[in-house]
Amino acid sequence: MKQNIQKALHALLALMLILTSVSIPVQANEDPAAAEQNIALNKPTNTSGGQGERAVDGDLSTYWDGGVYPGELLVDLEGYYDVSRITVIPYYGGSRYYHYEVYVSDDGFTYDLVGRKDSDEPQTSEGETYEFASRTVKYVKVVMTYNSANPSIHINELQVFGTENTDYEPPETPAEDPNDPLNIAYGKPTRSTANSGFTQLAVDGQNSTAWSGEDYPKYVDVDLMRNYDITSINVCMPQDGTQYAYMLYGSVDGVHFTRIAETKMSTPQENGDTYTFEQPRGRVTIEVTFARTGENAFFADVPETFWAYDEIVWAYDNGYVNGTTATTFSPNGSITRQQVWMILARLSEKSPANMAEARTWAMDNGISDGTNPGAAVTRQQLVALLYRFAELRNYANGQRADLSAYPDAGSVAGYAVEPLQWSVANGIVGGTSAGTLNPAGTATRAQFAVILYRFWNQVA
Repeated sequence: MKQNIQKALHALLALMLILTSVSIPVQANEDPAAAEQNIALNKPTNTSGGQGERAVDGDLSTYWDGGVYPGELLVDLEGYYDVSRITVIPYYGGSRYYHYEVYVSDDGFTYDLVGRKDSDEPQTSEGETYEFASRTVKYVKVVMTYNSANPSIHINELQVFGTENTDYEPPETPAEDPNDPLNIAYGKPTRSTANSGFTQLAVDGQNSTAWSGEDYPKYVDVDLMRNYDITSINVCMPQDGTQYAYMLYGSVDGVHFTRIAETKMSTPQENGDTYTFEQPRGRVTIEVTFARTGENAFFADVPETFWAYDEIVWAYDNGYVNGTTATTFSPNGSITRQQVWMILARLSEKSPANMAEARTWAMDNGISDGTNPGAAVTRQQLVALLYRFAELRNYANGQRADLSAYPDAGSVAGYAVEPLQWSVANGIVGGTSAGTLNPAGTATRAQFAVILYRFWNQVA
């Protein structure tokens, strides 16, 4: 799940990017010259999903996962460059293909289309290269609209080629909001816990730009620089089939905040939500959560009071564990060996197209022997898989615990003794409520979410 905040009219707005541009003829060039420098390398990114830096790290073995399409990747080149060539390399595992569009901008407000892939040609390690008449740009954006393999979007690498233009005079920034001169949040200092380098997009007076908070909950905070008697705040969310819930806070010192408005999960109004009041003064914060239209906030069989609710939400939101249907998670159901292979592959930043590919990945990396893929995974098998994965990823695995205090320690299979010692020492999988290890017992889907959460936070 992801979080975006779209800016609108008066004191504070947070906004979702809506691009409008004029198309120009473009074509993929399969054999570009390689002499120019990739000026997008390690530049700041703003994305609809986390870890956008993986798309500009120069490493084809890593990739940005933008979550459910449509989604976007924005790169700030941190300067003005004369650009005439861009290469996009989406994830190229299996026979999948993506549809996407490439845009450039010199001001971050107005974007021009310079490339589009709408064919069903499978992705390759070469990606697609787009050549166009040279233009001076500072921002490059890729909008991903489709993946033939699954609902997620991925880019292994975005490469931009050009030369710096130190003589370029950037467009002048208006002194006041060109769409609403009364907007006192325009251009004011901002902060957030996510994508902090791009939070100014929430107060730039443009509905064509966006700050993305990635996953929820997150906040964007605007310092109005002085105290104001605020009469109204308008919050506009994107009209993209997403439902939002958010809270507004006000503060006079930036430290102590008072809640001034709250909404429940709902479909955004076309003209946003307007709140009128006499306060707050000085500073305003918006915190947001969201869900797709037609979905509950979460699964019907996992209420907020469920013992593993937080861990299941974490596992689901990060794409590690899916529901069994659109409305159920089946927390007491079992999890199979092949499902664990798939999840560990995702944790290693791979995206197997199916269970067969997940099995191959597990065998090739020494995680599993690939037998009994549809069998429910036992506690000792699960611990052994996690232990091998930790070794593969060079995670901390030096701690060991004495198992002799458990009455059934002698029933642990030889291959699982050291993994269980490691697991108990790190608080990942320990004894049951009966005081036993129960190595041959199976783990439920809820238990697996908890175990995975502990593994990720205590070892990874």
